[in-house]
Amino acid sequence: MNLYKRLVLFFIFLFITRTLVGDFNIFKQRKIVIGEFQNRGDPDYDYISESLGTRLYTYVILIPFITVDDEERAFLENLSKTDEFKSAFIEAGDVIGYRLTPDIEQRPFTGIGLPFSERSWPMYIYGSYKVLTEDDTRVSLYVYNSMTGRLIADYKTQTTLYSLLNEPHTYFIPFFKHFLKYTIYTATIETEPEDSLIFIDERLVGIGSAQNILIPRGQHRLTIKNDGFRDYTDFINVTGDDFYIKVELKETEDPRILLVLTDPSEADVYLNEAFLGKTPLEISLAEGYQTLTFVKEGHDRLVINTNNLSPDEKTLNLKLSTPKLTQDQYLQAETHLKRAKILSYTGIGMLGVSILLGREKTLYDQNEDLGANRYEDLHLKTNIFTYLTVASSIITGGIFAFSFLEMIRYFIRYGETPGATTDQKPPAGYQEPPVGYQEPLVGYPGTSNIELLKAEVRF
Repeated sequence: MNLYKRLVLFFIFLFITRTLVGDFNIFKQRKIVIGEFQNRGDPDYDYISESLGTRLYTYVILIPFITVDDEERAFLENLSKTDEFKSAFIEAGDVIGYRLTPDIEQRPFTGIGLPFSERSWPMYIYGSYKVLTEDDTRVSLYVYNSMTGRLIADYKTQTTLYSLLNEPHTYFIPFFKHFLKYTIYTATIETEPEDSLIFIDERLVGIGSAQNILIPRGQHRLTIKNDGFRDYTDFINVTGDDFYIKVELKETEDPRILLVLTDPSEADVYLNEAFLGKTPLEISLAEGYQTLTFVKEGHDRLVINTNNLSPDEKTLNLKLSTPKLTQDQYLQAETHLKRAKILSYTGIGMLGVSILLGREKTLYDQNEDLGANRYEDLHLKTNIFTYLTVASSIITGGIFAFSFLEMIRYFIRYGETPGATTDQKPPAGYQEPPVGYQEPLVGYPGTSNIELLKAEVRF
Protein backbone atom coordinates (compact mmCIF):
# COMPACT_ATOMS: atom_id res chain seq x y z
CA MET A 1 0.00 0.00 0.00
CA ASN A 2 1.54 3.35 -1.04
CA LEU A 3 2.09 6.26 1.35
CA TYR A 4 -0.82 8.31 -0.01
CA LYS A 5 -3.36 5.53 0.66
CA ARG A 6 -1.95 4.96 4.13
CA LEU A 7 -2.27 8.64 5.00
CA VAL A 8 -5.86 8.74 3.72
CA LEU A 9 -6.81 5.68 5.75
CA PHE A 10 -5.05 7.09 8.77
CA PHE A 11 -7.18 10.22 8.71
CA ILE A 12 -10.28 8.06 8.22
CA PHE A 13 -9.25 6.14 11.32
CA LEU A 14 -8.82 9.38 13.29
CA PHE A 15 -12.25 10.55 12.16
CA ILE A 16 -13.86 7.26 13.22
CA THR A 17 -12.22 7.32 16.64
CA ARG A 18 -13.57 10.81 17.19
CA THR A 19 -17.12 10.10 16.08
CA LEU A 20 -17.77 6.61 17.47
CA VAL A 21 -18.49 7.92 20.96
CA GLY A 22 -21.63 9.76 19.83
CA ASP A 23 -23.27 12.50 21.92
CA PHE A 24 -21.09 13.60 24.80
CA ASN A 25 -22.37 12.95 28.33
CA ILE A 26 -20.24 14.42 31.09
CA PHE A 27 -21.39 11.70 33.52
CA LYS A 28 -20.26 8.87 31.22
CA GLN A 29 -17.29 10.37 29.35
CA ARG A 30 -14.27 12.50 30.16
CA LYS A 31 -13.51 15.18 27.64
CA ILE A 32 -9.79 15.31 26.83
CA VAL A 33 -8.35 18.08 24.66
CA ILE A 34 -4.98 17.37 23.03
CA GLY A 35 -3.18 20.64 22.51
CA GLU A 36 0.03 21.60 20.77
CA PHE A 37 3.70 21.31 21.55
CA GLN A 38 5.13 24.79 21.70
CA ASN A 39 8.71 25.35 20.58
CA ARG A 40 10.45 27.55 23.16
CA GLY A 41 13.80 27.53 21.46
CA ASP A 42 15.33 27.90 18.03
CA PRO A 43 12.59 28.57 15.37
CA ASP A 44 14.42 26.19 13.03
CA TYR A 45 12.86 23.37 15.05
CA ASP A 46 9.25 24.56 14.71
CA TYR A 47 8.55 21.68 12.31
CA ILE A 48 8.73 19.22 15.21
CA SER A 49 5.67 20.68 16.93
CA GLU A 50 2.98 19.14 14.72
CA SER A 51 4.66 15.73 14.75
CA LEU A 52 4.78 15.63 18.55
CA GLY A 53 1.11 16.63 18.82
CA THR A 54 0.08 13.82 16.46
CA ARG A 55 2.15 11.25 18.35
CA LEU A 56 0.71 12.40 21.65
CA TYR A 57 -2.76 11.90 20.18
CA THR A 58 -1.96 8.32 19.11
CA TYR A 59 -1.01 7.51 22.70
CA VAL A 60 -4.04 9.16 24.26
CA ILE A 61 -6.56 7.35 22.01
CA LEU A 62 -5.33 4.05 23.47
CA ILE A 63 -6.13 5.06 27.05
CA PRO A 64 -9.04 2.74 28.01
CA PHE A 65 -10.47 4.93 30.78
CA ILE A 66 -9.87 7.92 33.04
CA THR A 67 -10.29 7.49 36.78
CA VAL A 68 -12.40 9.99 38.72
CA ASP A 69 -11.06 11.16 42.08
CA ASP A 70 -13.16 12.30 45.04
CA GLU A 71 -12.87 15.99 44.15
CA GLU A 72 -14.11 15.40 40.62
CA ARG A 73 -16.93 13.19 41.89
CA ALA A 74 -18.07 15.96 44.22
CA PHE A 75 -18.01 18.38 41.28
CA LEU A 76 -20.10 16.01 39.15
CA GLU A 77 -22.57 15.35 41.97
CA ASN A 78 -23.22 19.07 42.33
CA LEU A 79 -23.54 19.33 38.57
CA SER A 80 -26.14 16.53 38.47
CA LYS A 81 -28.46 18.59 40.67
CA THR A 82 -28.66 21.48 38.22
CA ASP A 83 -31.47 21.78 35.68
CA GLU A 84 -28.97 21.98 32.82
CA PHE A 85 -27.42 18.58 33.50
CA LYS A 86 -30.26 16.70 35.21
CA SER A 87 -31.36 14.90 32.03
CA ALA A 88 -27.77 13.86 31.23
CA PHE A 89 -27.44 12.44 34.74
CA ILE A 90 -30.64 10.42 34.29
CA GLU A 91 -29.37 9.16 30.92
CA ALA A 92 -26.21 7.96 32.66
CA GLY A 93 -28.34 5.86 35.00
CA ASP A 94 -28.29 8.24 37.97
CA VAL A 95 -24.77 7.01 38.70
CA ILE A 96 -21.36 8.67 38.72
CA GLY A 97 -18.79 5.97 38.05
CA TYR A 98 -15.18 5.80 39.08
CA ARG A 99 -14.10 5.31 35.46
CA LEU A 100 -15.07 7.47 32.49
CA THR A 101 -14.50 6.71 28.82
CA PRO A 102 -12.19 9.26 27.14
CA ASP A 103 -13.80 11.55 24.56
CA ILE A 104 -10.75 12.89 22.75
CA GLU A 105 -10.45 16.08 20.76
CA GLN A 106 -7.38 17.63 19.17
CA ARG A 107 -7.20 21.39 18.61
CA PRO A 108 -4.72 24.26 18.74
CA PHE A 109 -4.02 24.92 22.39
CA THR A 110 -0.83 25.86 24.23
CA GLY A 111 -2.04 26.48 27.78
CA ILE A 112 -2.16 30.26 27.41
CA GLY A 113 -5.31 31.84 28.81
CA LEU A 114 -6.18 29.31 31.51
CA PRO A 115 -8.63 28.73 33.06
CA PHE A 116 -11.24 28.01 30.38
CA SER A 117 -15.00 28.05 30.81
CA GLU A 118 -16.10 25.17 28.55
CA ARG A 119 -19.26 23.43 29.77
CA SER A 120 -17.65 20.00 29.29
CA TRP A 121 -14.84 20.94 31.73
CA PRO A 122 -12.13 19.13 29.71
CA MET A 123 -8.81 17.79 30.78
CA TYR A 124 -6.19 19.60 28.68
CA ILE A 125 -2.96 17.83 27.71
CA TYR A 126 -0.27 19.93 26.05
CA GLY A 127 3.49 20.40 26.06
CA SER A 128 6.58 22.26 25.03
CA TYR A 129 10.12 21.51 23.93
CA LYS A 130 13.40 23.33 23.60
CA VAL A 131 16.38 22.11 21.60
CA LEU A 132 19.57 23.42 23.17
CA THR A 133 21.89 21.00 21.37
CA GLU A 134 21.39 17.69 19.62
CA ASP A 135 22.34 15.96 22.86
CA ASP A 136 20.40 18.28 25.14
CA THR A 137 16.69 18.68 24.43
CA ARG A 138 14.14 19.59 27.11
CA VAL A 139 10.59 18.25 26.98
CA SER A 140 7.69 19.34 29.20
CA LEU A 141 4.20 17.83 29.39
CA TYR A 142 1.25 19.29 31.29
CA VAL A 143 -2.28 18.25 32.25
CA TYR A 144 -4.74 20.91 33.36
CA ASN A 145 -7.99 19.72 34.98
CA SER A 146 -10.69 22.35 34.44
CA MET A 147 -13.00 20.56 36.90
CA THR A 148 -10.63 21.23 39.77
CA GLY A 149 -9.10 24.36 38.24
CA ARG A 150 -5.48 23.38 38.63
CA LEU A 151 -2.54 21.71 36.94
CA ILE A 152 -2.53 18.02 37.89
CA ALA A 153 0.60 16.96 35.97
CA ASP A 154 3.81 18.85 35.28
CA TYR A 155 6.30 16.40 33.78
CA LYS A 156 9.75 17.49 32.61
CA THR A 157 12.57 15.42 31.16
CA GLN A 158 15.81 15.76 29.25
CA THR A 159 16.48 13.78 26.08
CA THR A 160 18.29 13.99 22.75
CA LEU A 161 17.05 15.43 19.49
CA TYR A 162 17.16 11.94 17.96
CA SER A 163 14.98 10.49 20.74
CA LEU A 164 12.63 13.46 20.49
CA LEU A 165 12.01 12.64 16.84
CA ASN A 166 12.31 8.85 16.72
CA GLU A 167 11.72 7.48 20.22
CA PRO A 168 8.65 9.26 21.62
CA HIS A 169 7.96 6.36 23.98
CA THR A 170 11.05 7.33 26.03
CA TYR A 171 9.25 10.42 27.34
CA PHE A 172 5.54 9.74 26.67
CA ILE A 173 5.38 6.47 28.63
CA PRO A 174 6.92 7.90 31.85
CA PHE A 175 4.56 10.86 31.53
CA PHE A 176 1.43 8.69 31.28
CA LYS A 177 2.57 6.49 34.15
CA HIS A 178 2.93 9.68 36.18
CA PHE A 179 -0.41 11.11 35.04
CA LEU A 180 -2.75 8.08 35.08
CA LYS A 181 -4.03 6.92 38.46
CA TYR A 182 -3.86 3.18 37.81
CA THR A 183 -1.14 0.67 37.01
CA ILE A 184 -0.26 0.65 33.35
CA TYR A 185 2.45 -1.25 31.47
CA THR A 186 4.02 -1.27 28.03
CA ALA A 187 3.51 -3.93 25.39
CA THR A 188 4.86 -4.61 21.93
CA ILE A 189 2.91 -6.72 19.45
CA GLU A 190 4.28 -7.75 16.08
CA THR A 191 2.51 -9.64 13.31
CA GLU A 192 3.27 -11.51 10.16
CA PRO A 193 2.18 -10.39 7.56
CA GLU A 194 3.08 -6.84 8.47
CA ASP A 195 -0.17 -5.19 7.34
CA SER A 196 -2.36 -7.09 9.81
CA LEU A 197 -4.77 -5.20 12.04
CA ILE A 198 -4.09 -5.46 15.78
CA PHE A 199 -6.96 -5.17 18.26
CA ILE A 200 -6.79 -5.22 22.04
CA ASP A 201 -10.15 -5.57 23.76
CA GLU A 202 -11.77 -4.81 20.38
CA ARG A 203 -9.91 -1.49 20.03
CA LEU A 204 -7.58 -0.96 17.07
CA VAL A 205 -4.08 -0.29 18.41
CA GLY A 206 -1.85 -0.73 15.39
CA ILE A 207 -1.08 -2.24 12.00
CA GLY A 208 1.67 -4.79 11.56
CA SER A 209 3.25 -3.83 14.86
CA ALA A 210 2.26 -1.90 17.96
CA GLN A 211 5.42 -0.71 19.66
CA ASN A 212 5.49 0.19 23.35
CA ILE A 213 1.77 0.78 23.65
CA LEU A 214 0.21 1.47 27.03
CA ILE A 215 -1.98 -1.28 28.42
CA PRO A 216 -3.51 -1.70 31.91
CA ARG A 217 -2.33 -4.55 34.09
CA GLY A 218 -4.31 -7.78 33.76
CA GLN A 219 -5.89 -9.98 31.12
CA HIS A 220 -6.81 -8.63 27.68
CA ARG A 221 -8.28 -10.04 24.49
CA LEU A 222 -5.85 -9.87 21.57
CA THR A 223 -7.22 -10.18 18.03
CA ILE A 224 -5.25 -10.08 14.77
CA LYS A 225 -7.03 -9.81 11.41
CA ASN A 226 -5.97 -9.75 7.81
CA ASP A 227 -7.87 -10.48 4.63
CA GLY A 228 -6.88 -13.88 3.26
CA PHE A 229 -5.69 -15.18 6.63
CA ARG A 230 -7.33 -16.88 9.57
CA ASP A 231 -8.31 -14.55 12.41
CA TYR A 232 -6.19 -14.96 15.52
CA THR A 233 -7.80 -14.46 18.93
CA ASP A 234 -6.27 -15.19 22.31
CA PHE A 235 -6.05 -13.77 25.81
CA ILE A 236 -2.83 -12.19 27.02
CA ASN A 237 -1.96 -11.52 30.66
CA VAL A 238 0.12 -8.37 31.13
CA THR A 239 1.92 -8.38 34.48
CA GLY A 240 4.82 -6.01 33.79
CA ASP A 241 6.56 -3.71 31.34
CA ASP A 242 8.01 -4.80 28.02
CA PHE A 243 5.39 -7.46 27.32
CA TYR A 244 6.13 -8.90 23.87
CA ILE A 245 4.33 -11.24 21.52
CA LYS A 246 4.69 -12.02 17.83
CA VAL A 247 1.81 -13.62 15.94
CA GLU A 248 2.09 -15.30 12.54
CA LEU A 249 -1.25 -15.65 10.82
CA LYS A 250 -2.06 -18.76 8.81
CA GLU A 251 -3.35 -18.39 5.30
CA THR A 252 -6.85 -19.57 4.56
CA GLU A 253 -6.93 -22.53 2.21
CA ASP A 254 -8.61 -22.44 -1.18
CA PRO A 255 -12.27 -23.41 -0.93
CA ARG A 256 -13.04 -27.04 -1.75
CA ILE A 257 -15.58 -27.91 -4.43
CA LEU A 258 -18.14 -30.51 -3.42
CA LEU A 259 -20.71 -32.15 -5.69
CA VAL A 260 -23.90 -32.84 -3.76
CA LEU A 261 -26.39 -35.48 -4.93
CA THR A 262 -29.62 -36.42 -3.18
CA ASP A 263 -32.20 -39.16 -3.56
CA PRO A 264 -34.70 -37.86 -4.48
CA SER A 265 -33.15 -34.96 -6.38
CA GLU A 266 -34.38 -31.35 -6.56
CA ALA A 267 -33.80 -30.81 -2.84
CA ASP A 268 -33.19 -27.23 -1.66
CA VAL A 269 -29.63 -26.69 -0.39
CA TYR A 270 -28.75 -24.09 2.26
CA LEU A 271 -25.26 -23.18 3.46
CA ASN A 272 -25.38 -21.39 6.82
CA GLU A 273 -28.95 -20.21 6.08
CA ALA A 274 -28.08 -18.97 2.56
CA PHE A 275 -29.97 -20.69 -0.27
CA LEU A 276 -27.57 -22.10 -2.87
CA GLY A 277 -29.85 -23.97 -5.26
CA LYS A 278 -31.30 -27.44 -5.87
CA THR A 279 -29.54 -30.77 -6.12
CA PRO A 280 -27.56 -31.96 -7.97
CA LEU A 281 -25.33 -29.00 -7.15
CA GLU A 282 -21.65 -28.08 -6.91
CA ILE A 283 -20.88 -25.95 -3.87
CA SER A 284 -17.77 -24.14 -2.64
CA LEU A 285 -16.84 -24.78 0.99
CA ALA A 286 -14.49 -22.51 2.91
CA GLU A 287 -12.68 -23.54 6.07
CA GLY A 288 -14.39 -23.56 9.43
CA TYR A 289 -17.59 -24.78 11.02
CA GLN A 290 -20.41 -24.70 8.47
CA THR A 291 -23.76 -26.40 8.08
CA LEU A 292 -25.37 -27.79 4.96
CA THR A 293 -29.14 -28.09 5.14
CA PHE A 294 -31.22 -30.13 2.67
CA VAL A 295 -34.96 -29.57 2.40
CA LYS A 296 -37.49 -31.36 0.21
CA GLU A 297 -41.23 -31.44 0.62
CA GLY A 298 -42.44 -34.77 1.94
CA HIS A 299 -39.05 -35.70 3.40
CA ASP A 300 -37.17 -35.06 6.60
CA ARG A 301 -34.90 -32.05 6.65
CA LEU A 302 -31.24 -33.11 6.82
CA VAL A 303 -28.50 -30.97 8.38
CA ILE A 304 -24.81 -31.89 8.04
CA ASN A 305 -21.75 -30.39 9.69
CA THR A 306 -19.07 -29.96 7.01
CA ASN A 307 -16.31 -30.72 9.54
CA ASN A 308 -17.61 -34.31 9.64
CA LEU A 309 -16.87 -34.75 5.94
CA SER A 310 -13.66 -36.37 4.77
CA PRO A 311 -11.13 -33.83 3.42
CA ASP A 312 -10.75 -35.95 0.26
CA GLU A 313 -14.48 -36.25 -0.33
CA LYS A 314 -15.42 -34.75 -3.70
CA THR A 315 -18.96 -36.09 -4.02
CA LEU A 316 -21.61 -36.29 -1.34
CA ASN A 317 -24.45 -38.78 -1.91
CA LEU A 318 -27.40 -38.44 0.42
CA LYS A 319 -30.70 -40.27 0.74
CA LEU A 320 -33.48 -38.17 2.22
CA SER A 321 -35.70 -40.18 4.52
CA THR A 322 -39.46 -39.95 4.66
CA PRO A 323 -40.78 -38.20 7.72
CA LYS A 324 -41.44 -39.99 10.94
CA LEU A 325 -44.62 -39.43 12.84
CA THR A 326 -44.92 -36.43 15.05
CA GLN A 327 -45.98 -37.01 18.64
CA ASP A 328 -49.56 -35.91 17.91
CA GLN A 329 -49.79 -38.15 14.86
CA TYR A 330 -48.41 -41.07 16.83
CA LEU A 331 -51.04 -40.58 19.53
CA GLN A 332 -53.80 -40.34 16.93
CA ALA A 333 -52.63 -43.53 15.21
CA GLU A 334 -52.45 -45.40 18.50
CA THR A 335 -55.97 -44.18 19.35
CA HIS A 336 -57.28 -45.68 16.11
CA LEU A 337 -55.53 -48.95 16.92
CA LYS A 338 -57.07 -49.09 20.40
CA ARG A 339 -60.52 -48.42 18.99
CA ALA A 340 -60.04 -51.15 16.40
CA LYS A 341 -59.05 -53.64 19.10
CA ILE A 342 -62.01 -52.73 21.33
CA LEU A 343 -64.43 -53.01 18.42
CA SER A 344 -62.89 -56.33 17.37
CA TYR A 345 -63.30 -57.79 20.86
CA THR A 346 -66.85 -56.45 21.03
CA GLY A 347 -67.58 -57.90 17.61
CA ILE A 348 -66.31 -61.30 18.70
CA GLY A 349 -68.56 -61.11 21.76
CA MET A 350 -71.56 -60.15 19.65
CA LEU A 351 -70.75 -62.98 17.27
CA GLY A 352 -70.98 -65.38 20.21
CA VAL A 353 -74.32 -63.86 21.22
CA SER A 354 -75.59 -64.25 17.65
CA ILE A 355 -74.59 -67.91 17.63
CA LEU A 356 -76.36 -68.56 20.93
CA LEU A 357 -79.49 -66.77 19.75
CA GLY A 358 -79.44 -68.73 16.52
CA ARG A 359 -79.14 -71.96 18.48
CA GLU A 360 -82.13 -71.05 20.69
CA LYS A 361 -84.17 -70.13 17.60
CA THR A 362 -83.38 -73.53 16.06
CA LEU A 363 -84.46 -75.37 19.24
CA TYR A 364 -87.75 -73.49 19.36
CA ASP A 365 -88.33 -74.30 15.68
CA GLN A 366 -87.95 -77.99 16.46
CA ASN A 367 -90.18 -77.78 19.55
CA GLU A 368 -92.77 -75.93 17.55
CA ASP A 369 -93.08 -78.89 15.18
CA LEU A 370 -93.28 -81.43 18.04
CA GLY A 371 -95.48 -79.63 20.53
CA ALA A 372 -98.63 -78.81 18.62
CA ASN A 373 -100.60 -78.15 21.83
CA ARG A 374 -98.21 -75.26 22.64
CA TYR A 375 -97.86 -74.03 19.07
CA GLU A 376 -98.87 -70.43 19.67
CA ASP A 377 -96.50 -69.91 22.58
CA LEU A 378 -93.55 -71.56 20.86
CA HIS A 379 -94.23 -69.75 17.60
CA LEU A 380 -94.05 -66.37 19.38
CA LYS A 381 -90.75 -67.23 21.09
CA THR A 382 -89.36 -68.48 17.77
CA ASN A 383 -90.13 -65.15 16.11
CA ILE A 384 -88.55 -63.22 19.00
CA PHE A 385 -85.31 -65.21 18.76
CA THR A 386 -85.35 -64.78 15.00
CA TYR A 387 -85.46 -60.99 15.35
CA LEU A 388 -82.78 -61.03 18.07
CA THR A 389 -80.50 -63.22 15.95
CA VAL A 390 -80.87 -60.96 12.91
CA ALA A 391 -80.30 -57.82 15.01
CA SER A 392 -77.28 -59.36 16.71
CA SER A 393 -75.82 -60.37 13.35
CA ILE A 394 -76.31 -56.86 11.96
CA ILE A 395 -74.70 -55.29 15.03
CA THR A 396 -71.81 -57.76 14.84
CA GLY A 397 -71.24 -56.92 11.18
CA GLY A 398 -71.33 -53.20 11.94
CA ILE A 399 -68.86 -53.57 14.78
CA PHE A 400 -66.45 -55.53 12.57
CA ALA A 401 -66.88 -52.91 9.84
CA PHE A 402 -66.02 -50.07 12.23
CA SER A 403 -63.08 -52.07 13.56
CA PHE A 404 -61.79 -52.58 10.03
CA LEU A 405 -62.25 -48.85 9.34
CA GLU A 406 -60.22 -47.93 12.44
CA MET A 407 -57.45 -50.26 11.30
CA ILE A 408 -57.42 -48.54 7.92
CA ARG A 409 -57.17 -45.15 9.65
CA TYR A 410 -54.34 -46.50 11.77
CA PHE A 411 -52.31 -47.52 8.72
CA ILE A 412 -53.20 -44.30 6.88
CA ARG A 413 -52.00 -42.24 9.83
CA TYR A 414 -48.65 -43.99 9.80
CA GLY A 415 -48.37 -43.34 6.08
CA GLU A 416 -49.07 -39.60 6.28
CA THR A 417 -46.41 -36.97 5.50
CA PRO A 418 -46.34 -34.43 8.31
CA GLY A 419 -45.82 -30.82 7.34
CA ALA A 420 -46.42 -31.39 3.65
CA THR A 421 -48.25 -28.08 3.47
CA THR A 422 -45.93 -26.18 5.81
CA ASP A 423 -42.80 -24.18 5.06
CA GLN A 424 -39.92 -26.63 5.05
CA LYS A 425 -37.17 -23.99 4.81
CA PRO A 426 -35.00 -23.45 7.85
CA PRO A 427 -36.08 -20.38 9.79
CA ALA A 428 -33.89 -17.30 10.02
CA GLY A 429 -31.09 -17.86 12.48
CA TYR A 430 -31.58 -21.65 12.39
CA GLN A 431 -28.72 -23.44 14.07
CA GLU A 432 -28.58 -26.76 15.85
CA PRO A 433 -26.95 -26.82 19.32
CA PRO A 434 -23.24 -27.64 19.07
CA VAL A 435 -22.87 -29.33 22.46
CA GLY A 436 -24.24 -32.68 23.51
CA TYR A 437 -25.97 -33.47 20.21
CA GLN A 438 -25.45 -36.99 18.98
CA GLU A 439 -26.10 -36.51 15.28
CA PRO A 440 -23.95 -34.41 12.95
CA LEU A 441 -26.44 -31.56 12.93
CA VAL A 442 -24.37 -28.85 14.49
CA GLY A 443 -22.46 -25.96 13.01
CA TYR A 444 -21.20 -22.42 13.30
CA PRO A 445 -20.93 -19.89 10.52
CA GLY A 446 -17.88 -20.55 8.41
CA THR A 447 -14.90 -18.28 8.03
CA SER A 448 -15.25 -15.90 5.11
CA ASN A 449 -13.03 -13.13 3.80
CA ILE A 450 -13.90 -9.68 5.07
CA GLU A 451 -13.09 -6.15 4.01
CA LEU A 452 -10.90 -4.56 6.68
CA LEU A 453 -10.02 -0.96 7.39
CA LYS A 454 -6.25 -0.55 7.32
CA ALA A 455 -5.06 2.73 8.79
CA GLU A 456 -1.46 3.80 9.22
CA VAL A 457 -0.83 4.07 12.94
CA ARG A 458 2.73 4.65 14.10
CA PHE A 459 3.97 4.70 17.66
